[in-house]
Order: sequence, then structure tokens, then C-alpha cells
Amino acid sequence: MVELENQLKYLCVCCSKPLVANSFWVCTKCGKPCEYKIKNEIGSKLNELKLLDIKSKCCDADVTNMQKTTCSDECHDKLVADIEKVFEKFKKVVDDETGIAYKVPTKYIIEKGLNQQELKNFPRWSD
Repeated sequence: MVELENQLKYLCVCCSKPLVANSFWVCTKCGKPCEYKIKNEIGSKLNELKLLDIKSKCCDADVTNMQKTTCSDECHDKLVADIEKVFEKFKKVVDDETGIAYKVPTKYIIEKGLNQQELKNFPRWSD
């Protein structure tokens, strides 16, 4: 069972072992640690997990989270599998500028994040 509240205690969200690193966000535009703001939120009716579109307060750019949430590759894989159960293996991501929808693996979003420039690297969504 994933325990998201463990992240605030610097514990693995899967097995509750202590994590070594502290959390901070880095702006992808200026490269500096930054505060963030939530631009968009996609919730799930199944539980409390959410997908967030987060931007830096300094440059209104994408950010990178520099915190680990799991202690090992095994726990990471379990966390990804649990999130995919809730949000499915692929997300329909619409480019706000072009209106084109893309099929993006949820695992990619979790592990690397996603910015607008990367969308063209994914197949278009077909209903």
C-alpha cells in the first residue's frame, strides 16, 4: 500500500524506510532552486492521487522535483504500477497551443516530467 504522507516525513512511500535526500524544486528556465505554483490539477475518484501541472514562481517555467519518494528500484516500480492502476498506462495530453492530443505513457510523466516541447515525440491520441 502506497503511503503518500510518508514523503513529508522523508520516508519511502512504499516500504517506509528512511530516504536520504531532502526535497527541492529547480526551475528549468533559470536553473535555480525555486518555489512552485500549481497551474492545473487532475484528480482521481478512486483515491487521493492527483496529476499536477507545476510551474516555477520565478520564470513561470517547468520545474524538476529533486526529491526521491522511494528507497529502491523495487519500490519505485511498485509505486509506478500503483499509479498506473489509478491513472492508466497512458494519458491523453493536449497541447494548449495547437489543440493536438498526444498519447503519453504515465510512467514517462512520473519519471521524467513532461513539457510542451516534448509532446511532438509521442504518438497522437486516437479515440
